[in-house]
Amino acid sequence: MIGGVVSGVAFSMHPVTHDKNQILIEGVFGLGESLVSGRITPDSYILEKKPLTIISKNIFSKPGGFFRFKNGKNVWRNLSGPQRIRQVISDKEIISLAKIIIKIEKHFQFPCDVEWTYAEGRFYIVQSRAITVTNGVEQEYRQIMVRPFDLIACECWDAGERLHLPRQFKGLLYFDPLFIYKPGQAVTIYYNFTDPKQDLLPLLQFLENNLAWFTAKKAKFDQYCKKIRRMMRDNISDYKMIYKTLCSVWPMIAVANIFGSTQTLKISPELKETCIKIREESDDVLHPALSYISAFAKKRIGADFPEATGYLNFISLSEIISGHIPKKEILTKRSKGYLFHKGIVYLDTEGFLKENNIRLVRSDNVSNYVNLIKGQSACQGIAKGRAKIVLELDDLKKIDKGNVIVTPMTTPDMTVALRTASAIVTNEGGITSHAAIVARELQKPCVIGTRIATKLIKNGDMLEVDGTAGTVKILKTK
Repeated sequence: MIGGVVSGVAFSMHPVTHDKNQILIEGVFGLGESLVSGRITPDSYILEKKPLTIISKNIFSKPGGFFRFKNGKNVWRNLSGPQRIRQVISDKEIISLAKIIIKIEKHFQFPCDVEWTYAEGRFYIVQSRAITVTNGVEQEYRQIMVRPFDLIACECWDAGERLHLPRQFKGLLYFDPLFIYKPGQAVTIYYNFTDPKQDLLPLLQFLENNLAWFTAKKAKFDQYCKKIRRMMRDNISDYKMIYKTLCSVWPMIAVANIFGSTQTLKISPELKETCIKIREESDDVLHPALSYISAFAKKRIGADFPEATGYLNFISLSEIISGHIPKKEILTKRSKGYLFHKGIVYLDTEGFLKENNIRLVRSDNVSNYVNLIKGQSACQGIAKGRAKIVLELDDLKKIDKGNVIVTPMTTPDMTVALRTASAIVTNEGGITSHAAIVARELQKPCVIGTRIATKLIKNGDMLEVDGTAGTVKILKTK
């Protein structure tokens, strides 16, 4: 659509040496077709990012190129002798293009493969995608939690932590969550522990030295939380605005969750206290807002795309906003399992992990347990009841009075069901988690942080939950 006089590709990380401080730019005269087809050997320029400097240029003879004619067709045109050996873009233009490439990489927070063209005195970016394999080093993603999420919640989570977290916290930290859905197993969330950019210490040191800055951010955070509560209370139908506001508060909640609960990092009492307040005060914001956004978005799907109503949990928010709802056969495949990473849904989970050299480390080994599961006391008391495993929100419909709810972690969507339960057991969480707070309010025996309850316990097992001792005993299997 753009009649470029020169075009090319650029990598924000060197694709061969995997040097993240280098940019590789290739260019040809005319449109990019002659480059990507392999017909022309392009000029190549290598730059260092810090400081931004051209360190290498390779100028090759370029016999011709494809150019856009007025009739809309792309036509091959031979170049004259002097033009063939001319540098495609000037040094000044190389630097300008490199700045754009750096900006794209910072925005997406991963190395990018970018297609560009130049026309009428300016650069245009016509495509950008992730460099899927960055090096031969195995990446270790560890299981952090399991949640009864739909794809909308996964997308909100990803945007909040991968994109908005580094923007709000001066690029000192970002997370790269990976979401894997399997039917009947909810969504398992993994984090990359081999990426140095996900090291917590630089941000921790900054916050300890700038507590006043963090306190000021909390004041703004409180305002955004009030706005979200007000919009939900007033039943505002603009779910896109709530999503935008939610992305503004998500980074503070993520940071507070880490530094308010960590047992391994040394944190000052002042910082930890502020983080705990953020966690407690935002408990009625994060998950309720996710549910609110999902409800309105799905309502739109039901009205505009009735053929997709059976697959509401497998459509992303960006697809709903754009109106580009996947075809039924794609949604059917998603319902059988998917992997969501950096804003993209992949249907071949095993293929993606192999291609990107990712090893998953799970935290739910049950081999050493027999019939007694240990966790942490969140609310005292003893109760007996049949287990009801809740891995997806649809499971809530199957809960009977007196059941013991066994779940990775409770969310506000479960509050009504929690009132009918005799006790609550979770894989995750601490004493300020949603499950713990609600259990104490309802005076329900609660054991949290068992890690493996949903793996060891089966639906219908008779359980004894000792909230005082922090144990769960399987009295009888179904």
